[in-house]
Amino acid sequence: GFTFIEGTNKGVAERADKKEYRIYNKLGLEWLATQTNDGNKFQGVTVALCADIDLNNEEWTPIGNSTNKFQGTFDGQDHKISNLVITGNKSDVGLFGFTTNGEIKNLVVENAKVSGYLNVAVVAGTPYTSKYNNITVQGHVEINGFSYVGAVGGYNAYANWNNVTVNVDETSYVNANSIEGSNAFRTYVGGVTGFNGEGGHSFTNITSNIDVKGSTCDVGGLFGIAHYGNKFENCSCSGDVEIYATEDAVDAQEIGGIAGVW
Repeated sequence: GFTFIEGTNKGVAERADKKEYRIYNKLGLEWLATQTNDGNKFQGVTVALCADIDLNNEEWTPIGNSTNKFQGTFDGQDHKISNLVITGNKSDVGLFGFTTNGEIKNLVVENAKVSGYLNVAVVAGTPYTSKYNNITVQGHVEINGFSYVGAVGGYNAYANWNNVTVNVDETSYVNANSIEGSNAFRTYVGGVTGFNGEGGHSFTNITSNIDVKGSTCDVGGLFGIAHYGNKFENCSCSGDVEIYATEDAVDAQEIGGIAGVW
């Protein structure tokens, strides 16, 4: 049996063994962020989304960070989280800030405006070693960052990704400007992820129509950089891909419809 947690306005129900939680409203989702960021890793735990949730374009605090990472399984159960907004210049920003050793699946995120510095995306700033399956980003999306930027994941995708779709309106975009003063840094920006880690992972059924813009180098319609040893199958991009502010002739070649660099 499940019981509601006090103070969440029936937003969170927990199973007696604390191995499964159910989220029913915005307050419940905020509870998950607070718990994770305070040190509850949810390792070996399933968190199930049981209703569509509107975040009302209010400033969102990501679930997990570089110190306290979300390590559980988040099952959206095909529900929708809408109107995500994150402003400022922080790193590891998205609906999730930092995930590892778990899975994010069966989730739709609709309408998002996310700004940050490093590791910036709609679903997870740093997805790392968590698997991502059956994820859709849709509606109107604006993503701005300095480096490691994507519409779904930002930095370090080190696990299998399957059935990931970005299907947004024509005015949506992902943009990364990695120039500070007179210095130009590597950009790593993609329509799905900015940076895919090396070694033996599969990226299958990945589709995006979002426009991607980036300075310097590593600008891709799906992936800013697709590292060696991975398998890419049934991947397609229909958005525009643009590189700007590039002075080095070699850097200017690091752009592609699927990946900026292989």
